Amino acid sequence: MNKYKPSDVIPELRELHNRNALIPFIGAGFSIPLSLPSWSELMGNLGIELGYEKEIFLKLGTYQQLAEYVNINYSREWKAFLLKLATMFNSPISCDKRRKSDQHKALADLNFKTIYTTNYDLHIEESIKDCGKKAFSISSYEDFTLAAKLNDYDCEVLKFHGTIEDNTGIVLTESQYFGRMGLEGAIDQRLRSDVLTKSFLFIGYSFSDPNIRYIFYKLQKLREQMGTKTASTNSYFTSFGTNDIQSILLKQWNIKVIELDPSNKDNSVAEFLKSLK
Repeated sequence: MNKYKPSDVIPELRELHNRNALIPFIGAGFSIPLSLPSWSELMGNLGIELGYEKEIFLKLGTYQQLAEYVNINYSREWKAFLLKLATMFNSPISCDKRRKSDQHKALADLNFKTIYTTNYDLHIEESIKDCGKKAFSISSYEDFTLAAKLNDYDCEVLKFHGTIEDNTGIVLTESQYFGRMGLEGAIDQRLRSDVLTKSFLFIGYSFSDPNIRYIFYKLQKLREQMGTKTASTNSYFTSFGTNDIQSILLKQWNIKVIELDPSNKDNSVAEFLKSLK
């Protein structure tokens, strides 16, 4: 079986964290306490603006396909939508909730030098700043160049799907997702480097997410290409419930499943992170 209670893996995770060998990879589920709009809300409301009934529009394709459709056929509305994203994801209400979020505080309080995220919003970076530290957001080659010149921050936050600060590189449409999965950008080169010596801790992802599963697959293939020593490096996937089939599939990629308490998800994540210090 490939399921572990937090207490089973805390010692090894704490050791990895203490020697800067553990990197969080944060997904949308981590931002649930902030009441950010879901894919369903975003695409449903966009459909309404285009004259569709919300439920009908959402049945016409996947969220990424619907985004692709709007981008192709309604360029003016799509540009307006991208501008709205920054307001929706960085609203005063969500910022206030972030400052009160125990799990954001717990993540920021740890001494991670690098954090990857597929989230577009700025709440991970801002939570680090809330904690009195300096964070530097990276989503492009130019950001890497500037980061090397500055070198005066505590943590790099690598935006795997882009950022609302620069919506030209944001990954929303189906074509953009396909292009992103090529893993050939500047962030991917950094990822290849981190794979050599680091373990990853995935938080806020669904096992069924095809994009993150592809990242699992690519990470393991990269490790195998680099030799048996790095191929055996474990990564970790936090979950509120996986069945035996799911846990076995993750085991083939050297990913340990950490079963958190589903009765109070926010508190469970926060307490788990606090235990790493």
